[in-house]
Amino acid sequence: MSESLNIGPDGIIPQQGWTHRLKVPPSKRMLFRFSFAAWYEHQIWICSVDTGNILVKKGNYLDTIDWVSDNNNAGQDAYLAIVGYHKESPPNGTKPWVQSPMKVRDESSDGRSTVVGFDDSGHQVFGNAVATATMLD
Repeated sequence: MSESLNIGPDGIIPQQGWTHRLKVPPSKRMLFRFSFAAWYEHQIWICSVDTGNILVKKGNYLDTIDWVSDNNNAGQDAYLAIVGYHKESPPNGTKPWVQSPMKVRDESSDGRSTVVGFDDSGHQVFGNAVATATMLD
């Protein structure tokens, strides 16, 4: 089973309420910054809504380097999705992945900047994994 926006790790069907979509206008691109404050293993996926393809995976035990999307040359709005997953442990091949509850922590009024947080403990802190998306000209 191939992973995508619609099929998470371990075959998870993601809850749409825990997936955030971002609009990328024509001739724009998005800068994503990632931060993690967690002992549990986390991944944040950025996916194309149009194709469902995973564009990048970032994680606290993986790669946390900033990522910039391709320029939107489609001539119409494109959409990217942010979804998070975690294990209830540090990296451990025997533990299953679960989808992380998500909350938009901050969003600029012009839609050019969005901060999305994920929670792994049920405390609704939404700071265990964070993606900040900023539109670039």
